[in-house]
Amino acid sequence: MRLADLVTIMSETLVGRWIAVQVRPKAEKMVSELLLHKGYETLLPLHNRSLHNRRHAVSEAVFPGYVFCHVGEHSSGLIVTTPGVLRLVGVAGKPEPIPAAEMQNIARIVETGLPLHPWLEFEAGDPVEVTDGPLRGCRGVIRTVRNEQCLVVSVNLLQRSVAVEVSRGWVVSAATASGR
Repeated sequence: MRLADLVTIMSETLVGRWIAVQVRPKAEKMVSELLLHKGYETLLPLHNRSLHNRRHAVSEAVFPGYVFCHVGEHSSGLIVTTPGVLRLVGVAGKPEPIPAAEMQNIARIVETGLPLHPWLEFEAGDPVEVTDGPLRGCRGVIRTVRNEQCLVVSVNLLQRSVAVEVSRGWVVSAATASGR
């Protein structure tokens, strides 16, 4: 795709939307900072992973190799010219916006400060809605991890998910929640 075509697509269809930016391995934090300096809003969910000796933890991206970027009206500079950026995630060579509901769920999980971790499997399951606690209104799938109940929220375009621990009393079947 030509650079001029990409600029046209960005200005016509992506303003006000979130997109996924694929970046070089371990470059998520750098790219996020550079995009912020260009005037873009970014979202980079991080989690802490203990190193072998468990005395030290490192902060890593929940979605390794990706940064979420909000395309605003006043953003300047092309995303693809940012050092570390490989491509804009999309379909048939065109950037594809991430549905607002998926981004709202991810942002809400990050805002709570609850412990979270990457969920690498992309499985179908019974959808649930959180009806209580700081994640009220989020929708996802419930999974059990190490005897803890986790809400798994997916970004379908990336075929990746994030899991956050939730109390059993916070969730109900999405079908039940819709009928209220």
